[in-house]
Amino acid sequence: MRRGCFHGVCLHHCPLHSPSLPFTGLAPTSDANAFINKRSKELNNGRLAMLAWAGMVVQEVVTNSKIFS
Repeated sequence: MRRGCFHGVCLHHCPLHSPSLPFTGLAPTSDANAFINKRSKELNNGRLAMLAWAGMVVQEVVTNSKIFS
């Protein structure tokens, strides 16, 4: 990575990262159905991750022990 770039987020104008394109987390596509499908998958995976995190927190509270030590 070039100086000023942090995990693909460019802090200045460089040829590696276009500052005019916003980061969406999804690959750009011209097909509307493909975009909707990708967006749905991203939302479902995010919801699953939040549910898993909540389950870990509840397990720590109920058992009164740490999952990660």
